[in-house]
Amino acid sequence: MIRRAAGRRRAFEIAETLRRQLEPYVRLIVSLDESSRQRAEQHSALVDAILDGKAESAAKIAREHPQSTVNAAQRIHARYGFQQPTTGTLAH
Repeated sequence: MIRRAAGRRRAFEIAETLRRQLEPYVRLIVSLDESSRQRAEQHSALVDAILDGKAESAAKIAREHPQSTVNAAQRIHARYGFQQPTTGTLAH
C-alpha cells in the first residue's frame, strides 16, 4: 500500500517481486516466533505515522521493523537450528 502510494511504478514492481519471494520465509517466522504481534503493530504504526504526516516517526519505524524481523529469524535459528540450504531445500 505504501509503495503503491509513493507513485514509483518500477520501485513498486521490484518491491513486490521481493515480497513474493520472501513470503514463505516471513510466514515461517510468524508461525514460529512469539513476537509477530509486535511486528504487526509496527505495520499499523507506520501507516498511521504516514497518514498523520509524521515523517520522522515513520522513518524510525521503517528502519526498526526490518531489524525486528531479522532478530526473530535469529531467535528461530538459535532455537530450532535451521541451517542454510546447500541443495536448494531447507536443511534441518
